[in-house]
Amino acid sequence: MTVAPYAVGALLGSGVAEAAARRFGAVALAAASAGLAVVSLLVIPALPAPAPVLWAVLGAGGFAFGVFTASAFSLVLQRVPVDAASSVSGLLPTAQQLGGTVGVAVAGVVYTAGAMGSAMVYEAVVFLLAALATARLGARRPAATERQPPLGVG
Repeated sequence: MTVAPYAVGALLGSGVAEAAARRFGAVALAAASAGLAVVSLLVIPALPAPAPVLWAVLGAGGFAFGVFTASAFSLVLQRVPVDAASSVSGLLPTAQQLGGTVGVAVAGVVYTAGAMGSAMVYEAVVFLLAALATARLGARRPAATERQPPLGVG
């Protein structure tokens, strides 16, 4: 029950992600990712668990995660040539699951070693790097909608 608000927040965040991405673009992604870093680094370690305040913070963090994850897929796929879109759309969830698995494993090892603060610093660094990457991605133009010639042709 302690982390259930995170999952609910992620569900709600993914529901508004399309509208947020359409309205704010990469700025929404970078802000959501930076928000996750703040929640991870500053708020969660300072709060007693379980408490209604912790649940609210976890819900907010989950919301930011939902906005970031769902919007990132759209933002990335907009910048992929049409010929590669099917491959990239299959690769994205695979990369997400692999990254999530490695991230949870590393954070879990650090947490089990008794270094909760270090685990939160690790997560904050990852989220800040994601914020920087999405800001850079937002600066690139979307791919052309017409079919691109195969490599080496043209």
